[in-house]
Amino acid sequence: MALLAKSLAFEARENAEAPGGGGLLPPGGDAPAILGRSPRMRDVFGLIRRIAPTDVSVLIEGETGTGKDLAARAIHALSTRADRPFVVIDCGAIPANLIESELFGHERGAFTGASYSRAGAFERASGGTIFLDELGELKLDLQPKLLRVLENREVRRLGGDQTVAVDVRVVAATNRELSKQVKAGRFREDLFFRLSVIDVHLPPLREREGDLQHIIGTVLGSAQTVRLHGRKRVGLPAMERLERYAWPGNVRELMNVISHLLAFCEGEEIGVEHLPARLQGSGQGAPVPFDERLPFKAAKEQVLAAFERDYVAGRLKRSRGNISRAARESGLHRKSIERLMKKHQLGASAQASSRKA
Repeated sequence: MALLAKSLAFEARENAEAPGGGGLLPPGGDAPAILGRSPRMRDVFGLIRRIAPTDVSVLIEGETGTGKDLAARAIHALSTRADRPFVVIDCGAIPANLIESELFGHERGAFTGASYSRAGAFERASGGTIFLDELGELKLDLQPKLLRVLENREVRRLGGDQTVAVDVRVVAATNRELSKQVKAGRFREDLFFRLSVIDVHLPPLREREGDLQHIIGTVLGSAQTVRLHGRKRVGLPAMERLERYAWPGNVRELMNVISHLLAFCEGEEIGVEHLPARLQGSGQGAPVPFDERLPFKAAKEQVLAAFERDYVAGRLKRSRGNISRAARESGLHRKSIERLMKKHQLGASAQASSRKA
């Protein structure tokens, strides 16, 4: 994944000023680009460029794997705070009993195991940007505390008496529809309005006409990929399979598939036989079927759930049950892997089967 990210950044630099450009790349550094040429993504790029220099809070919404983290980094890198800290908090990966300390910090002795004082994410991000990823996972009882920090621009560490002023820009992201969470009573309306001053919606890959081929071509044609793997091109039969696939994991899934292709194709042309089993159209790993009688959202969730289960089970098998390695190779946080294992009941069975492999 790191190689592909650098490849994307390299290629985007080469084409950044070209007519019709192929993506959005923050100036300087090695930050990976957000690639896309579809009208939907051009609109997103234009919105990011307009709002980045302002200091308003931004809510980024989109399905899993659409690149919300890259959009957040682009907003920071194109802002007046670009040379200041960019601090990421994954609200879905941090255990509930630690999230408050991670956000606001703690003093020594504030709780069992607090052997030293520690600044929280808001203090560490002061002057820069704090990125609250998977905001929809934030527990309801913590939301009023977050709202107070956003309104007063000051934090009090756990176990502390003093408040500390913080100057941060807040960018949040979620794969949930927070407006519906508000109606269901699972997310505070006042916090929702406080965070969603500007909404950025990242479309799923299946709605980005032409971007699939563009992303694949950009990665395969980048200088670093060519240097390490030689020149590669996707044959027509394989490309047809890729285009027919639903991509429930969006661009993140596509990047993992490209990594797979680079690992398994020794020649110049990538064929159907080099695709992961689920994209080959036959066998156990065939594209996941769904019940077309269901409403669109329910059918999509059915496909996504099956993808999550197969993907995590496959990663655990390849890592022989080593969760840390599976997390590292997937680009996910260990806690995210554990959460998906629990969600799909993969714990014992996935690791047992992987040890037999």
